[in-house]
Amino acid sequence: MQNPQSYVSSNIAGFVNLLEVAKTANPQPAIVWASSSSVYGLNSKVPFSESDRTDQPASLYAATKKAGEEIAHTYNHIYGLSLTGLRFFTVYGPWGRPDMAYFFFTKDILQGKPIDVYQTQDKKQVARDFTYIDDVVKGCLGGFGHGGEEHRKWWQKERTCPIESLQSRQHLAGSCCEIGVDIGRVIEHESKETCDQDAKKRGCALHACECHSGIQGFWTRVKKESDVKTGHPEESA
Repeated sequence: MQNPQSYVSSNIAGFVNLLEVAKTANPQPAIVWASSSSVYGLNSKVPFSESDRTDQPASLYAATKKAGEEIAHTYNHIYGLSLTGLRFFTVYGPWGRPDMAYFFFTKDILQGKPIDVYQTQDKKQVARDFTYIDDVVKGCLGGFGHGGEEHRKWWQKERTCPIESLQSRQHLAGSCCEIGVDIGRVIEHESKETCDQDAKKRGCALHACECHSGIQGFWTRVKKESDVKTGHPEESA
């Protein structure tokens, strides 16, 4: 783990500073803030649900995001602040964070290196959700005015799996890199697919950008830039 203090400084101390300012404002602002799917932690039940336990974080980052949710609940209870936390699942787009997997995969593809795709011991395919940045913005805007509602969610995700994503990137890059499979190591939970039936009933589910289209936007930018080709920082927690 690198620079653990940064998670505490930003996700806890920084969040409290924001809420301290908001509680005395007149009128009080409505706040939509980013929690994380990482709060589900070591929960092995899939697909995830809003009612699942979130008391077993698997990383310090997850623990600080969970702390943020509890802090938000406290400020809502004491000061009546309108707070809506959204649990994002792997936000991506034309830019994004350079420590994300699709940056790594694209760099290796451009350099002709093999890609490792991990499976579980019983050969189950590893999968997770991706959320396009435009859908995240729509979800944030849609979250205003709903602070304090229990388990309010705005879903804007596109489920995909590593092999499908790699095939998409290889097609866009015009490459046919070897895809290795290492049985016995898991880099993600078997799935981070989320249960959103209640959100659909409430009419707040959003149309999601298909992952292939989203990656196309990323690849279009990569062809014009050099940040992916020349390297990337070490992946963080």
